[in-house]
Amino acid sequence: MALTGWGLMRMEVNDTYKAFLGVSWMYLIGCTFTLAKTLRDRHEADVSEARRQGRLSRGDHGESEAAQIRKSTPVARAGQSVHSTRHN
Repeated sequence: MALTGWGLMRMEVNDTYKAFLGVSWMYLIGCTFTLAKTLRDRHEADVSEARRQGRLSRGDHGESEAAQIRKSTPVARAGQSVHSTRHN
């Protein structure tokens, strides 16, 4: 990127053309980053969906093993009943 900027500055053309090429170059860089982020987000969504489908097929229904253990302990069950009642 730096070499492209250096090349634009060193070109022996009218300043108007340099400005146009500079703005076009900045737009190209911005679009490249936007496309890269969009592709990354799509890949992460696909991976997340595949993990969720894998958990559903195993019967986990999206809960981690640690969450399932916490729900099954006596302390967690006692704590749930305390938090579920409202004291006025």
